[in-house]
Amino acid sequence: MYQQRISTAHRGAIVIMIDQSASMGNEVPYKYLRTTKADVAVVAAGRLIQELALRCRSGYEWRNYFDICVVGYSGHGIVPLLSDKLEFCTLDQQLAMRKKLPHRIDINLPRSTSDPRIRDDRYLLLPCHEGRTPMCSAFRAVTNMVRGWCRRQACVDNFPPIVFNITDGMFNDANPEQMMRAAESLRSTGTTDGNTLLINITYNSGGVNSGSYLTSEQEPLPFAAGVKRLFEMSSVVPDELYPRLRGALDTPYFPPYRFFCYNSSPEEIISLLSIGTTSILF
Repeated sequence: MYQQRISTAHRGAIVIMIDQSASMGNEVPYKYLRTTKADVAVVAAGRLIQELALRCRSGYEWRNYFDICVVGYSGHGIVPLLSDKLEFCTLDQQLAMRKKLPHRIDINLPRSTSDPRIRDDRYLLLPCHEGRTPMCSAFRAVTNMVRGWCRRQACVDNFPPIVFNITDGMFNDANPEQMMRAAESLRSTGTTDGNTLLINITYNSGGVNSGSYLTSEQEPLPFAAGVKRLFEMSSVVPDELYPRLRGALDTPYFPPYRFFCYNSSPEEIISLLSIGTTSILF
């Protein structure tokens, strides 16, 4: 289990879910300044996409190692953020389609976050924070999409999909039990190589503090709304992946760990995102 390498013959599937609700407009520290959670979320997501893009290029040759979908959920509903449909496309198709969408940012253009003092980040997506948080509905939509990918003849034996959910931890379209069932349903999808991996990344209004990339079930969690629930929703790190994640396990706590990161700095969030892909490439 979790042994299949990602290649052009066995592509990986990446879903990036971004909470774009009103609460993501709250501020957190970032690079010794303060900016919104929405800004930090799109910077993290954009760096992951750029990293994937770099790994798919060899000189002038493009190699399609990944199918990807980027999903936003907010008061506007559940919407694709890099394409015009909620579906998987190869990474090069996603990057090509972004140029046709007026609210996207070109990957080659340096852009700051909404704070004009932050000038050194590049990302593909505009930060957004409006309305409610339909996280449960977003999970159900992603589950259907992931299940369809896993059933493709070309994908049934591939490394299972990886879903990143970047959020501040709140949801208001379901009760906790319904939200847990939605997460379980997503995690139960998969290929012959293993179940889908759900990685929850969250911040709370108390600020961004240094933290571990992976969270042990022994580790005390902050008393913040939604944090414990997101931890319980996250995938348990499979035994087969521990050797590949050894560098992220510098912690006094012991297994089992979950793919959950809270109150971490943006740099650590990006490292967590990288762990999910670089550890299984090629």
